[in-house]
Amino acid sequence: MQLKLTQTLRNGALIFLLVNIALYWRWVFLPVSNPAFHSIHVFVVPHSHCDPGWKRNWEQYYHENVRDILRNVVQSLLIDNRRKFSWADISFLAMWLALEGDQLVPLSVNNTSMSWRSAVRSLIKEGRFEIVHGGWVQHDEALVPLESALAQLELGVDYLTSAFGSAPDTAWQLDSFGHSPFTPALLRRVGAR
Repeated sequence: MQLKLTQTLRNGALIFLLVNIALYWRWVFLPVSNPAFHSIHVFVVPHSHCDPGWKRNWEQYYHENVRDILRNVVQSLLIDNRRKFSWADISFLAMWLALEGDQLVPLSVNNTSMSWRSAVRSLIKEGRFEIVHGGWVQHDEALVPLESALAQLELGVDYLTSAFGSAPDTAWQLDSFGHSPFTPALLRRVGAR
């Protein structure tokens, strides 16, 4: 409980800081006479990065967090068609769809009988549930061998192609701890632009 509260407070403080920096920059450094500078545009990219095996094992993390994240995200996207979401961790998506994909989304969400799998497929097709990166997991950038990074990336892309008929063309390394020189070429090899 303390960890979740601390993380929530840290995230809130970061957002508060970024907004205040943006507002300060707007008021102090931008010329007031130019009407183009009278508005500020903040782009928020809703996403969730789920580490398989950081502080808990893969199954624990799935059952304690990921399952609910995916359920809530898909329900939220179905309720409001203005919303979009980015997902990167294919191992968790595959596990969720294997365990719950054929179950029906609650009727209170979409008033039709639709399985989770159908809902995700539809949202991907609409571009509102975007798969980024496409690897089975997000490979480490520090000491991973090229063969391992390529194998897990191809595994994720093969799953997506089989399950949804396409693979992502967007690459986003959310949790990289530095950058490996081979990652851009590796992502390009599996179709990233």
